Amino acid sequence: MVGKLLRLNMTDDLKLVVPHYSDFVFDQNHIKDDARRLMEKLRPHWDASTIEIKQFTEGITNWLIGCFPLDFDSDKSEKDDVVLIRVYGRKTELFIDRQKEIANMLLMYQNGLSPPVFCSFANGMAYGYSAGKVVDSTMVRQEYIYNLICHQMVKMHSISYKKQSITLPICDSSNNDDNNNNSGEMKNEAKACLSRLFNKYLTLIAESITPDDPVSVFLNNEGITLDDLTKEADYLVENLSKLGSPLVFCHNDLLLNNIIYDERKPSISFIDFEYADINYQAFDIANHFNEFSGVDEYIPEMYPSKEFQLKWLSCYLKHWNQLVESDEGDIHVNRQFDLRVEDLYVQVSKFSLASNLLWGIWALLQTIHSTIDFNFFAYGVPRIREYFKRKHSLLSLSSPIKKHVS
Repeated sequence: MVGKLLRLNMTDDLKLVVPHYSDFVFDQNHIKDDARRLMEKLRPHWDASTIEIKQFTEGITNWLIGCFPLDFDSDKSEKDDVVLIRVYGRKTELFIDRQKEIANMLLMYQNGLSPPVFCSFANGMAYGYSAGKVVDSTMVRQEYIYNLICHQMVKMHSISYKKQSITLPICDSSNNDDNNNNSGEMKNEAKACLSRLFNKYLTLIAESITPDDPVSVFLNNEGITLDDLTKEADYLVENLSKLGSPLVFCHNDLLLNNIIYDERKPSISFIDFEYADINYQAFDIANHFNEFSGVDEYIPEMYPSKEFQLKWLSCYLKHWNQLVESDEGDIHVNRQFDLRVEDLYVQVSKFSLASNLLWGIWALLQTIHSTIDFNFFAYGVPRIREYFKRKHSLLSLSSPIKKHVS
């Protein structure tokens, strides 16, 4: 039965409702059976005996399952012919707001940037399919690909400029009473999530760490304490908040596996909005650049060169000027453009420190709690070390615009 409905009032003329099956728990040991049971609810016209079920392995915090008809043809079929099921990883509810994640996906869907959400259930959700293939480390450096990435990122970042409010009422659907719509209201505020994420992850580590686990051993060997990491995070947030980077709606996790290229259009789409939130524009870009260094194997030398970054940032700002600043009536969008690119480069370089430190701390937390077959410890340790290695050189960079003005 449907336990609750998630209603999202995005505008006066659009109400999105997501069924929530509170009694449905997906068992990873019975993937096919549970997937077919869920399809009976979402796609009752499908023949359950012929549904194809594929388990994907790219996710590092969740399990992802694809369901589609036996005669599915990715070149000819509609997107509705594929349903993706995401089963949440153990303890991820500690640091991921799943209700807000659905709101993010619906917000993106309303803006034409994401497929629909079909339902949520006790330990996961089902949503639409983004056609295409995951970009790889070669593709992401190709100009025609990163031009599409920049365009999609600017469209996402511009959402906050349209001043759309997000309201997430949760109501009991047993009587289908719309009078309950105001219960559990949550709203996104124009405040960067960066400080909140640092505080959340560090607090959770402090509450669960034991003296003999790998996280404690690492911190002791490095001569670092949790208090030290907290001070580093506070210092970063204080300094980075003064750079003037715009607050925008960010993905916050644009690793290559979350970027899909559809060569038939051609177009780029983003997936997995678990960490999406209001944040600094430069953080989202810096985090994307950090992901060039890999996930399974971290290679700092793969971080893009300054020459590449300037080309990429120039592309981004051109899209930004066209979509955002021109909409605000700015007639000087090209004035001092080169200086703006250099200034954004400085901002992004500094925010790359925040990205490495944040995901390094996140990985230490995952090391303690996660049961996913992924080496979170090996993911996080080099990022924290890279943060300390590059901290002083990157924070010493100065804005060319300030130099020019002075």
